[in-house]
Amino acid sequence: MRWVVTTACLVVSGGLVLVFLAKLPPQVPLWYSRPWGEDQLAQPVFLWIIPIGILILGGISEVVRRGVKDKVLETLLTGAVAGAQIILAVGLVRIITLVV
Repeated sequence: MRWVVTTACLVVSGGLVLVFLAKLPPQVPLWYSRPWGEDQLAQPVFLWIIPIGILILGGISEVVRRGVKDKVLETLLTGAVAGAQIILAVGLVRIITLVV
């Protein structure tokens, strides 16, 4: 049950990148922490960073969860990671819908 959010976010984000990769312009906005303009743009292949990040986040969460003995801390960790994964997936959806 813990991997439901990770799997759903991976399917959505990976599927979107696969479906729309050929339709994306040569540059897409990805680096929103940088100053406005060309510094925020990246090649569409860099969108794969988001699904990979979701997978890594889920893996790290599972490793840490196994080491935690406190049930409350385990629940908080699972919720925080699930929230971060959902935010990453929604961010990718917004990037793709912005440029397609």
